[in-house]
Amino acid sequence: MIIISDTNIFVDLCNIGLLDSFFLLDEDFRTTKHIMMEIVQSEQQEKIFPYAANGKLLVKSFDLPELILLSEYKSECSSRLSESDVSVIFYGKQTRGVIMTGDNSLRKKAESEGLEVHGILYIILRLFQSSIITSETANYALTKLTETNPWLPKSEIDKIMQTILIEKK
Repeated sequence: MIIISDTNIFVDLCNIGLLDSFFLLDEDFRTTKHIMMEIVQSEQQEKIFPYAANGKLLVKSFDLPELILLSEYKSECSSRLSESDVSVIFYGKQTRGVIMTGDNSLRKKAESEGLEVHGILYIILRLFQSSIITSETANYALTKLTETNPWLPKSEIDKIMQTILIEKK
């Protein structure tokens, strides 16, 4: 599966200490140059950029004809979507990739374009179900997320914690 990540996924993964675990999933990880340019904090760059350098994270740079199409597509989209957001959807449409984002406007537009979309909670559950992280690590990450990302739905976090408890047994 091709996974195309938005900035907020990388930031959340760095904040909860699961970036390295994320890249252990057996997936084709991609993003756009627009997204990489949004990663400005040096500690996040130090964690994320090596994955692009070693080829584990493919960073799409659009050529001139693609940039023209991207600009035209952006003009059709909601003004709530940044050019970086639109680049993720545009690339997702090119590759039929699965979009990873926590941005609700981006999620809605990508879904309206027929793309599969998931967020950070899906990733944590996937890491647990793939035995990349333990139930304790998953619960710690979910707890930390509630502190660093207050926009996440508490009911969904509780549901995932329950799933992890059940699957742990």
